[in-house]
Amino acid sequence: MALLWCAIAMLVAGTGFLAQQRPLPVYRIVDLGTLGGDSSEAASINLLGDVVGTSTLANGRPHAFLYRAGRMVDVGTLKGGTESHAAAIADNGVIVGYSGINDEPGFIPEFKYQGFVWQDGTMRTVGSLYCYCSPSRRYGTSRTLAINNAGIAVGSTLAGGFATPTHAFRFQNGRLEDIGDPPAAGLNSVAWGINDLGEITGTTDRQAFLWRDGVRRELGVPPGFARSEGRAINGKGQVAGNSVTAAGMSRGFLWDLGTMHGLDPWPGDVSSEARALNKIVGTGRHNGQTRAFLLQP
Repeated sequence: MALLWCAIAMLVAGTGFLAQQRPLPVYRIVDLGTLGGDSSEAASINLLGDVVGTSTLANGRPHAFLYRAGRMVDVGTLKGGTESHAAAIADNGVIVGYSGINDEPGFIPEFKYQGFVWQDGTMRTVGSLYCYCSPSRRYGTSRTLAINNAGIAVGSTLAGGFATPTHAFRFQNGRLEDIGDPPAAGLNSVAWGINDLGEITGTTDRQAFLWRDGVRRELGVPPGFARSEGRAINGKGQVAGNSVTAAGMSRGFLWDLGTMHGLDPWPGDVSSEARALNKIVGTGRHNGQTRAFLLQP
């Protein structure tokens, strides 16, 4: 079941040293339910408390959902699709994600996936940079992964034929802009996060990047790690993300003013991942199990 953590303020009285300590929150777990299936997973929440994610239907198919005012509703799919996934929601209720599509049942199997933007009950595709079999761009691959409050969405799209790289994109006013490397470079990239200033973070050539005012800056890979990825960016231009070793072990980081600060795992854990940024939230791993964490000053 998807869980929504709601913070309830708790006042702590005290004098001396105790009085200087920040009050500790108490959390209440709210079961969001499902769309009729046996599982659901929350992916994003906005300032109004709207939650989006993916839930199974009674037939087992995954569909994007919107949870608002105590009710979970099915966001639906793009034309002909049987499944969809919601990745993020803006404060004005605009949702982004990706969905299967299929215009020709019985001839072409369901095509997965193409990014979407959902607003006021209408789901529209963002298209793709390359399409397999149609000049209408119907069968291109893309995933929309984040959106800011100005309506600018980001994600990744296949940049060429079946074996070619995926490129990070920026989508605004119906236009898909490639912000990846030149096609001849043959490098994969993906945009994971965008702030309200239009600054974007993601991964290119196996390292985190910051895209600002049309210029992309690689943030590097810490010593001892094989790659890095930027997952979230706030209004200060700080980036949260992960560095990963060749063996697949991860360590979260905060990039600030040109310096990448490692986020040590919780005592006893073997890895950490940073996935969102205001205060930093992510996951830790110990003995094959994961647990959420909140990192604050």
